[in-house]
Amino acid sequence: MSTASRRCARRRGIAEAGGRPGSPPRLAVSPQGISIERWRSTDRGRALKGQRMAVTEQARRVIEAAVLKQEARRCAALVADDIAMLDELMADDLVHVHTTGIVHGKEQLLEHASRFLRFYDVRRGDLLVRVPAETVVIVTGPMTNLVGRRDTDEKIEVNSFVTQVWALENGAWRAVSFHAVKQA
Repeated sequence: MSTASRRCARRRGIAEAGGRPGSPPRLAVSPQGISIERWRSTDRGRALKGQRMAVTEQARRVIEAAVLKQEARRCAALVADDIAMLDELMADDLVHVHTTGIVHGKEQLLEHASRFLRFYDVRRGDLLVRVPAETVVIVTGPMTNLVGRRDTDEKIEVNSFVTQVWALENGAWRAVSFHAVKQA
């Protein structure tokens, strides 16, 4: 594992597996309370053979609930104009694609949200949550924002379809990717 990969793994709260080249990363602390020793004894052999490790149904439910809670916090923070909360919910390497096609990193997005746009309402429709691994979640579904520019009283409703990727970083779920497409 390269130095950059180790740094990225540490930032995301992942430990190196056995220190051997090619060993799969694993959670330093499992969100389900499964010990690393138990993980090693049950799944390590499959992972080393390159097989995809399935997330148990119980783990999927726990992870899904945690990520949906974070998404609800994100929506509430936008409406409350709570930039500090938004900062906490986003990964430092966030890529955010707006419905207009503008692409922002975390710092640019926080600046945009605090100085340019005002969110009056953020509503999510039915969400599809996929948990391909214990440290990554993909959320897709509709979103309706009632927004306005801070320098006017005009409000517009924006309907979009969103794909989000959340990753477990240092024990907390953070948004690493957000891509919104405008819907008619």
